[in-house]
Amino acid sequence: MDPSEHRLSGTGPASRVKPKFRGLGVAAVATVLLLGWQAATVRANYQGNWTALFCVGEKSRHPAELESGTWTFPNSYGYDGQWYRIVAHDPWMRTQMWRSLDTRERYERILFPLVAWLIALGRPAWIDATYILAFLIFVFAGVWITAKWSVIQGHTPLWGLGFALLPGTLISADRMTVDAAEYAFVAAGLYFWRRQNWVACWIAASAAFLTRDLGFVLVAALTGLFLWERAWKRAACFACAAVPAVVWYWHVAHTIATIHRLHLVPRWIFDANLIGPLDAIFHPRNYLLTGWIKTGTQLLDSAAIGGVILAACLAVLALRRPPFTLECVLCALYAGVFLLATTTDFWLDPFSYPRAFSPLVGLIAWRGLTEKRAWFAIPAFCMLARVLWQLGPQALGIAHALFA
Repeated sequence: MDPSEHRLSGTGPASRVKPKFRGLGVAAVATVLLLGWQAATVRANYQGNWTALFCVGEKSRHPAELESGTWTFPNSYGYDGQWYRIVAHDPWMRTQMWRSLDTRERYERILFPLVAWLIALGRPAWIDATYILAFLIFVFAGVWITAKWSVIQGHTPLWGLGFALLPGTLISADRMTVDAAEYAFVAAGLYFWRRQNWVACWIAASAAFLTRDLGFVLVAALTGLFLWERAWKRAACFACAAVPAVVWYWHVAHTIATIHRLHLVPRWIFDANLIGPLDAIFHPRNYLLTGWIKTGTQLLDSAAIGGVILAACLAVLALRRPPFTLECVLCALYAGVFLLATTTDFWLDPFSYPRAFSPLVGLIAWRGLTEKRAWFAIPAFCMLARVLWQLGPQALGIAHALFA
């Protein structure tokens, strides 16, 4: 038996447990650790109020129905999780809650909030809790499917932990954004493509687009790959994976027509080609910090943005020669998104671009693993360092609560 097959079978002397069960164990550990972090920061920093994870800002409009008992951050506009929480409480737009939203794209990214609503059986009192539960379910699924994807390529399922360490996954844990769900469907698409399970792959692509507009990258990658292989019928089939999202976008546009126009791509696309990331590096954000903390924060910003630039360059270089894999095509398309995602404000928010480009830096790091080029992981480590730095004050709060 070939050594890789020996490893895949899970029957060798060093492996008495089948890989699929090891993958479940890895997923369970990762999920428990993230839940532990959430519980610790909620207890230490937010007086046990779990709604703090939605990052509701005092300066943002919020439905009166959701104000009672909600942790509100003073003198702040909050973050995206507060809007997805509103969508989860009214996914079918039957009330006027949608009038509090900042943009209609919150409703277009329906799948994650809808899952929370379904788990809660539509009961408002349960939805905040089931939203957090839905996040944990997506993390578990993402780690597990990444572990299985690793195993079928001859590697240990422990690499599934990489899903939980994606910068965007950690941001989702802290701000309740929908990105972890998008990554889980991208991982599923990669796994089922390797297994040539086209039905499951189609479902994953369609669900990724329904979760976030950037999920369209998976639809485009699969369609483009089959066009390259001249598999015309299969390419047409996968192009149709975009239909559910397009139909939903149309429904949202006609239901809440007063919030912006219909768009199938993020609003920050096409603003100022190639200027934004360079401008953010050479003119860093002026944080209300002092001394080495401010300098360190700005340096980490520049390193993280530089990491995305490096990852985009490596993605383009991967197209020099066939055969083209789905991973390769995905990276190339994310590099294309990088060329378009150029408004300076997008790059000044340390929790914005990491969410968009976590799949890119993750796949580039994976390529480095398979090709034994450790430096390919630099973009992922730079971005991860910036996110962990941002979480530092919460970690200090947890430490103070433990040792005070």
